[in-house]
Amino acid sequence: MHKLSIIIPAYNAEPYIEHLIQRLKPQIRNEIEVLVVDDGSKFPYLPPYKWVRVIRQENKGLAGARNTGIENTDGEYIHFIDADDLVPENYADYILKLIEEEEPDFIELSWKSFDEKGGVRFDYKIPKNGTLPNPSACTRIYKRSFLGKLRFNEKKDTAEDEDLYRRMDFSKGKKAVATEYM
Repeated sequence: MHKLSIIIPAYNAEPYIEHLIQRLKPQIRNEIEVLVVDDGSKFPYLPPYKWVRVIRQENKGLAGARNTGIENTDGEYIHFIDADDLVPENYADYILKLIEEEEPDFIELSWKSFDEKGGVRFDYKIPKNGTLPNPSACTRIYKRSFLGKLRFNEKKDTAEDEDLYRRMDFSKGKKAVATEYM
Protein backbone atom coordinates (compact mmCIF):
# COMPACT_ATOMS: atom_id res chain seq x y z
CA MET A 1 0.00 0.00 0.00
CA HIS A 2 1.21 3.48 -0.87
CA LYS A 3 1.00 6.53 1.38
CA LEU A 4 -0.10 8.83 -1.49
CA SER A 5 -1.88 8.09 -4.76
CA ILE A 6 -1.69 10.82 -7.40
CA ILE A 7 -4.54 10.48 -9.89
CA ILE A 8 -4.21 12.42 -13.14
CA PRO A 9 -7.30 12.42 -15.39
CA ALA A 10 -6.18 13.02 -18.96
CA TYR A 11 -8.22 13.78 -22.06
CA ASN A 12 -6.16 14.87 -25.07
CA ALA A 13 -3.54 16.12 -22.60
CA GLU A 14 -0.52 15.30 -24.76
CA PRO A 15 0.56 18.96 -25.21
CA TYR A 16 1.07 19.55 -21.46
CA ILE A 17 0.96 16.40 -19.31
CA GLU A 18 4.67 15.69 -19.76
CA HIS A 19 5.50 18.96 -18.02
CA LEU A 20 3.66 17.72 -14.92
CA ILE A 21 5.31 14.29 -15.15
CA GLN A 22 8.75 15.94 -15.35
CA ARG A 23 7.94 17.94 -12.20
CA LEU A 24 6.94 14.73 -10.39
CA LYS A 25 9.84 12.59 -11.68
CA PRO A 26 12.53 13.59 -9.13
CA GLN A 27 10.01 13.35 -6.30
CA ILE A 28 8.76 9.80 -6.84
CA ARG A 29 9.55 7.25 -4.16
CA ASN A 30 8.06 3.99 -2.91
CA GLU A 31 5.36 5.75 -0.86
CA ILE A 32 3.90 7.42 -3.96
CA GLU A 33 2.03 5.97 -6.91
CA VAL A 34 1.06 7.88 -10.05
CA LEU A 35 -1.91 6.83 -12.15
CA VAL A 36 -2.91 8.57 -15.37
CA VAL A 37 -6.49 7.79 -16.38
CA ASP A 38 -6.58 8.31 -20.14
CA ASP A 39 -10.23 9.14 -20.70
CA GLY A 40 -10.63 8.34 -24.38
CA SER A 41 -7.90 10.61 -25.76
CA LYS A 42 -7.41 10.82 -29.50
CA PHE A 43 -3.65 10.36 -28.93
CA PRO A 44 -3.20 8.30 -25.75
CA TYR A 45 -0.51 9.29 -23.29
CA LEU A 46 2.40 6.85 -23.46
CA PRO A 47 4.51 7.28 -20.34
CA PRO A 48 8.27 7.01 -20.69
CA TYR A 49 8.60 5.86 -17.05
CA LYS A 50 7.69 2.63 -15.28
CA TRP A 51 6.48 4.54 -12.21
CA VAL A 52 3.60 6.04 -14.22
CA ARG A 53 0.73 3.63 -14.65
CA VAL A 54 -1.89 4.35 -17.31
CA ILE A 55 -5.44 3.09 -17.52
CA ARG A 56 -7.18 3.75 -20.81
CA GLN A 57 -10.94 3.89 -20.91
CA GLU A 58 -13.70 5.10 -23.18
CA ASN A 59 -14.56 8.70 -22.46
CA LYS A 60 -16.55 8.99 -19.22
CA GLY A 61 -15.74 12.61 -18.49
CA LEU A 62 -13.72 14.04 -15.63
CA ALA A 63 -15.90 12.52 -12.90
CA GLY A 64 -15.63 9.07 -14.46
CA ALA A 65 -11.86 9.36 -14.87
CA ARG A 66 -11.44 10.39 -11.22
CA ASN A 67 -13.67 7.52 -10.05
CA THR A 68 -11.64 5.06 -12.12
CA GLY A 69 -8.55 6.42 -10.42
CA ILE A 70 -9.98 5.93 -6.94
CA GLU A 71 -10.93 2.35 -7.72
CA ASN A 72 -7.51 1.49 -9.20
CA THR A 73 -5.14 2.97 -6.62
CA ASP A 74 -4.32 1.89 -3.09
CA GLY A 75 -2.89 5.00 -1.44
CA GLU A 76 -3.90 5.93 2.07
CA TYR A 77 -4.24 9.50 0.73
CA ILE A 78 -5.54 10.56 -2.69
CA HIS A 79 -4.65 13.69 -4.64
CA PHE A 80 -6.29 14.55 -7.96
CA ILE A 81 -4.00 16.61 -10.14
CA ASP A 82 -5.25 17.83 -13.51
CA ALA A 83 -2.96 17.08 -16.45
CA ASP A 84 -2.35 20.79 -17.08
CA ASP A 85 -1.43 21.54 -13.45
CA LEU A 86 2.03 21.70 -11.94
CA VAL A 87 3.45 21.01 -8.51
CA PRO A 88 6.46 22.62 -6.83
CA GLU A 89 9.81 20.86 -6.49
CA ASN A 90 9.16 20.19 -2.78
CA TYR A 91 5.61 18.82 -3.27
CA ALA A 92 6.27 15.20 -2.21
CA ASP A 93 8.47 16.04 0.77
CA TYR A 94 6.06 18.70 1.98
CA ILE A 95 2.90 16.60 1.64
CA LEU A 96 4.38 13.40 3.09
CA LYS A 97 5.75 15.35 6.08
CA LEU A 98 2.37 17.01 6.64
CA ILE A 99 0.66 13.60 6.53
CA GLU A 100 3.17 12.08 8.94
CA GLU A 101 3.09 14.95 11.43
CA GLU A 102 -0.63 15.77 11.45
CA GLU A 103 -2.37 12.56 10.26
CA PRO A 104 -5.23 14.59 8.75
CA ASP A 105 -8.43 13.38 7.10
CA PHE A 106 -7.98 16.02 4.42
CA ILE A 107 -5.45 18.65 3.45
CA GLU A 108 -6.34 22.01 1.96
CA LEU A 109 -3.70 23.29 -0.45
CA SER A 110 -2.53 26.83 -1.09
CA TRP A 111 -2.33 27.34 -4.85
CA LYS A 112 -1.88 29.80 -7.70
CA SER A 113 -3.38 29.98 -11.16
CA PHE A 114 -1.52 31.63 -14.02
CA ASP A 115 -2.70 33.26 -17.24
CA GLU A 116 -1.26 32.55 -20.68
CA LYS A 117 1.51 35.13 -20.20
CA GLY A 118 2.64 33.70 -16.84
CA GLY A 119 0.96 36.34 -14.70
CA VAL A 120 -0.87 35.28 -11.56
CA ARG A 121 -4.63 35.09 -12.15
CA PHE A 122 -5.69 33.63 -8.76
CA ASP A 123 -3.68 33.35 -5.57
CA TYR A 124 -4.99 31.34 -2.62
CA LYS A 125 -2.42 31.40 0.17
CA ILE A 126 -4.13 29.77 3.14
CA PRO A 127 -3.01 30.71 6.65
CA LYS A 128 -2.46 27.83 9.12
CA ASN A 129 -5.93 28.19 10.64
CA GLY A 130 -7.60 29.35 7.45
CA THR A 131 -9.90 27.56 5.07
CA LEU A 132 -10.02 27.14 1.32
CA PRO A 133 -12.76 29.13 -0.43
CA ASN A 134 -13.15 26.91 -3.48
CA PRO A 135 -14.40 23.32 -3.92
CA SER A 136 -11.95 22.13 -6.61
CA ALA A 137 -10.92 18.49 -6.26
CA CYS A 138 -7.32 19.42 -7.09
CA THR A 139 -6.96 21.78 -4.13
CA ARG A 140 -7.46 19.08 -1.50
CA ILE A 141 -5.88 15.77 -0.62
CA TYR A 142 -8.25 13.23 0.91
CA LYS A 143 -7.58 10.34 3.24
CA ARG A 144 -9.13 7.32 1.53
CA SER A 145 -11.02 6.34 4.69
CA PHE A 146 -12.46 9.87 4.97
CA LEU A 147 -13.58 9.80 1.34
CA GLY A 148 -15.17 6.41 2.04
CA LYS A 149 -17.71 5.35 -0.57
CA LEU A 150 -18.29 8.88 -1.87
CA ARG A 151 -17.58 9.21 -5.59
CA PHE A 152 -17.88 11.90 -8.21
CA ASN A 153 -21.30 12.12 -9.86
CA GLU A 154 -20.72 10.91 -13.43
CA LYS A 155 -24.06 12.36 -14.57
CA LYS A 156 -22.74 15.89 -14.03
CA ASP A 157 -20.75 17.34 -16.91
CA THR A 158 -19.60 20.38 -14.91
CA ALA A 159 -19.00 21.16 -11.25
CA GLU A 160 -18.66 17.47 -10.35
CA ASP A 161 -16.01 18.40 -7.76
CA GLU A 162 -18.33 20.99 -6.19
CA ASP A 163 -21.02 18.32 -5.96
CA LEU A 164 -18.65 15.94 -4.14
CA TYR A 165 -17.49 18.76 -1.87
CA ARG A 166 -21.09 19.52 -0.83
CA ARG A 167 -21.72 15.87 0.03
CA MET A 168 -18.65 15.57 2.28
CA ASP A 169 -18.95 16.35 5.97
CA PHE A 170 -15.73 18.23 6.56
CA SER A 171 -16.81 19.08 10.12
CA LYS A 172 -16.17 15.44 11.07
CA GLY A 173 -12.64 15.39 9.66
CA LYS A 174 -9.28 16.54 10.90
CA LYS A 175 -7.91 19.24 8.60
CA ALA A 176 -4.33 20.12 7.77
CA VAL A 177 -3.35 23.15 5.72
CA ALA A 178 -0.52 23.38 3.19
CA THR A 179 0.50 26.99 3.72
CA GLU A 180 3.08 26.75 0.91
CA TYR A 181 1.87 26.79 -2.69
CA MET A 182 1.24 23.27 -3.95
